[in-house]
Order: sequence, then C-alpha cells, then structure tokens
Amino acid sequence: MVTSTEKRSSSHGERRLTFPNPLLVVVSGPSGVGKSTIVADLTRAHPQVVPIVTVTTRPRRPEETDK
Repeated sequence: MVTSTEKRSSSHGERRLTFPNPLLVVVSGPSGVGKSTIVADLTRAHPQVVPIVTVTTRPRRPEETDK
C-alpha cells in the first residue's frame, strides 16, 4: 500500500511529497497472462496505489508486432 503526505516549503510555495515506507511492485510477464487484470484489481482495492506503465524506446525487433 502506498501512502503519501504533502509538505509545503514556505520559502518558495513548492510542494513536496514524502512517502513513508514506499513500496514498489513490479508486475511482469508475457502477453496474455493477466498483468493488466492484476493491476486493475490492485488499484480498485487500494485507490492510493498509482499504476505506472512503462514502454521502451528501442526499435521494434522484426519478430515483434502490435496486437
């Protein structure tokens, strides 16, 4: 479970987030095994969890296709 507390710096009015006991969860696996389902269930059960989807900028390999 990820929670945050917001702190304001009075000198510049900027906001900073602090995360007590942060937890990073990586969901990894081949296509079609249910990664998106797991992430959706997790975010539904814990609204404070923020999913992040990463992509690569490397060129597509010849055997890779969009599905």
